[in-house]
Amino acid sequence: MLILKLKQADLALNDGRLDEAYDLLQKAAVKQHRRGQILVGRLARALGERGKDHLTAGRLQEALADCNKADKLSGNLDFVAQLRKSVCEAIQARQEQGEKRQAHVAMAQRQLDQGRLSVGEKILEQTDSRYIQAELLKNQASAKRLEIDSLVAKAGAALGRKDLENALAIVTPVTHCALSHADLGTLVTEIKRQIMDRIEEHLNQGRVDLADDLVTRIGTLPDVGSQIQAMGQAVSFCRQAAQSIEGGQIAEAGEILKKLRLLLPKASWLKTAVQHAQGAQDALDELRTGPLSLIVFEPYDACPSPTEAMALPPKAPVILPNPVRAIAAPPVFGTFILQIDGVGSFYVLPQSTVRVGPISSSKVPDLPLMTQPHIPSIEVMREDGDYLLRGSGSVQVNGVAVAQKCLTDGDRIQLSDKCRLKFNLPNAASTSATLVLSGTRMSRPDINYCVLMDREILIGPGCNNHIRSDRMDHTFALMLNQGRLTVKNANQLMVNHKPVKSTDALPLNTPIRIDGLTLVITDAKA
Repeated sequence: MLILKLKQADLALNDGRLDEAYDLLQKAAVKQHRRGQILVGRLARALGERGKDHLTAGRLQEALADCNKADKLSGNLDFVAQLRKSVCEAIQARQEQGEKRQAHVAMAQRQLDQGRLSVGEKILEQTDSRYIQAELLKNQASAKRLEIDSLVAKAGAALGRKDLENALAIVTPVTHCALSHADLGTLVTEIKRQIMDRIEEHLNQGRVDLADDLVTRIGTLPDVGSQIQAMGQAVSFCRQAAQSIEGGQIAEAGEILKKLRLLLPKASWLKTAVQHAQGAQDALDELRTGPLSLIVFEPYDACPSPTEAMALPPKAPVILPNPVRAIAAPPVFGTFILQIDGVGSFYVLPQSTVRVGPISSSKVPDLPLMTQPHIPSIEVMREDGDYLLRGSGSVQVNGVAVAQKCLTDGDRIQLSDKCRLKFNLPNAASTSATLVLSGTRMSRPDINYCVLMDREILIGPGCNNHIRSDRMDHTFALMLNQGRLTVKNANQLMVNHKPVKSTDALPLNTPIRIDGLTLVITDAKA
């Protein structure tokens, strides 16, 4: 029986059936036979040669398997050790190459997400074309270019019809690609120029409300120039002047209006407004220095004679009103609107579950949208720092229909062809998120940006803040604790033009100034 197995192994070895020969030579009795030992040596060398062929052809797993068999048969001989070293080096090189490809693809994906199509495509050209993810990204970049070409054509047609608002709404979702698409960049520049002219026209005519709306919309475009920033500052000055007048600070309002005249020399209404402010201040000064001013002083009363003093009835004590106003308890915040001068208006939702849908729904959503009533509603839930979207099958995330999905930074949510939202997590250290409206709006046209607030809202320069204000040189935070809103990391905090502590709760409907930034908080349901 042993001789038969040896003959079978010899025949399989000569025929190149090395795996069959290996199975036959596994028994100890076969290896102890002199003829069996010769066959074992021949088989080990044959496996080593076949392993080299597998290695040359790039079949690393097969080469490693032959190396292990040769090692088991003959031990760690020189040719076996050399083969193992070569196979391990090839496996390591393949892993490094795969990691390099993945890094290239991830880098290209980031460039495409940021709208730098040309840069992303150049990175993909340096990636192995056999890598399927690279090919998918190339197709994605090509599809994005076709989409931009279509939007540029539609926006150009709208611009030709003088429909500036529609043109802006069309290009807003792809304005981050303006640097990589020459036609889009030219169109965005033209839209900014025309919007700038219209803002200036509205301000010169005294339609500050319309100018404010356009300033908010143009803030979504990239590379806003200094002239547009000046118009935004002019709108901010108008709002500050109105707030000062509302608070009875006429002198401060007059100073702001004089600054406005430097920014808007063609606005004839400003001259009248400055005159009215000066007249109102003069009238107040006259009232303060007139006869009524004497009422705050108690007149000197000479001491009466003892007889007169006994004859006169005792005076009732005069109770003067307390000039210090009672401070109302700080409000408990639900959904609120944050208006920041020179930055924009923001809809803040502190609840952990937010329902988004048409304003005409039978159940009014937390984030009501001015869109068709048949559009499906969705729920965005925050659980342990993660955001989960739930909706019907017609809701798409990144172009794929979903009923439920864990949202990540940059996800594009589409409720219909014209109703889109972009989900962002600007800061990895914060669990608060943002939703940017596109193709739809709320009942207030100046709001297209929502904050899903967990513990804080970061406000400051750079894209890692929930609300970006490049006028700031540092970041401060609005903190929500037990329904009270406080400020953290602020150098100077003033409420109604009076300094307060950063631990004090912020009030509603009152001018608040934080390190040079003026804001007002209003109840969204008021």
